[in-house]
Amino acid sequence: MSLEICEEKHVAGDCLPQPLTEQIMDWCQEGVQIDRDRRVVRNVALAGRYSRNGYEYEAQALEDAVTLYEGKPVFLDHAYQSVRAQERSARDLIGSVENVSYRDERVRGDIRVLDTESGRTFLALAESEVDVVGMSHVVLAERTLDRKRVIKIHEVISVDVVVSPATTSGLKEGMSLEGRDLQSRMALPGSYEMLMVELDDQLEERDLEGYRNVMRAGLFDDYLVATATRDDVEVGLVFGWMSEEGSGQLSEEFIEIEIEELELGYWRDREELPGDETGDEKEAPDQVGLAHKVMRLQQECEMLEGELEQARAEIEEKLREAEWMQQIEEAGLPVEAVTEVFREQLAGTLDRERRTELIRERVELWKRARRKLPLSMERINESNEQRNLDEEFVRLVRAA
Repeated sequence: MSLEICEEKHVAGDCLPQPLTEQIMDWCQEGVQIDRDRRVVRNVALAGRYSRNGYEYEAQALEDAVTLYEGKPVFLDHAYQSVRAQERSARDLIGSVENVSYRDERVRGDIRVLDTESGRTFLALAESEVDVVGMSHVVLAERTLDRKRVIKIHEVISVDVVVSPATTSGLKEGMSLEGRDLQSRMALPGSYEMLMVELDDQLEERDLEGYRNVMRAGLFDDYLVATATRDDVEVGLVFGWMSEEGSGQLSEEFIEIEIEELELGYWRDREELPGDETGDEKEAPDQVGLAHKVMRLQQECEMLEGELEQARAEIEEKLREAEWMQQIEEAGLPVEAVTEVFREQLAGTLDRERRTELIRERVELWKRARRKLPLSMERINESNEQRNLDEEFVRLVRAA
């Protein structure tokens, strides 16, 4: 979305929410309790007032968002190039958030962990207290005109456990001069590899006052995008570039963008980018075209909201299924006692305690039915045996 369009709509009081990504690195400190036996990590910090990206969440916005975090699935790592929750793999599912509250300027909650590979990995990370792993959320949020304050969270798209990109910020700095020289010698003249080496060298030599840890993040047809740190805030930088006599030349001009623009690709919607025509040579904006663009963006937003609602329902269904399957396993209920009808009953029961009670009753009925079945079954085939079991279940349920 064009940032200028969003700002114009914000003045009118109808700014479309934008995706924001935020990380908390000290999520496993400040009173976090790990109950491995029950697979629960309590008092986890999910969101805070002050963003590492330079803006601030209003306290009321976080307090109002508490219900949006409740029951939200937690995944290991972000979805690859997508914000659609239904595309997440079950392998990445850690568990879900519960008991969410807002206190001490943070949204906090418990994470009920599933007995999956990702769940076990998360428990190990929580116990190790490593400082390179953070809790991250992606939200649809509305900001003030100056973009310094988040005034409302419309939706929590995902809650993820991620490795902080900050841990890689020193990789280029730590590369020896010999290694850099070897990399340059191995690149073939005229190749894209040589082009990137040349642009990286120019980027490193550029005197960018106020910016640190400048690293190339992506190379496009006309632009080079880099990440950097300014005043302890991670930002993006967009440079123009062109090829002259087989060599890449980085433009002197660049613009700063927000890290969300870089991650989500919104920077390409900006009206002014390095190398664009400016001043008298630039054509006046097409008002009709802008109106059509706003209408299209509104339609896309409505479509995404519908997909998000559907995705939320699908994820919650998957989460409940994984949870009651785990409950069945823990209760020791045999596979043959879990009929399709019983599966549908569990899937339609939203309350965890009620599901536990249903499974407990099923186990008891199974035991009673087994005690009442004939001891000699030689002449009864498998289908008859299953029919007898089902009839016995019905009889016992009616008698209960």
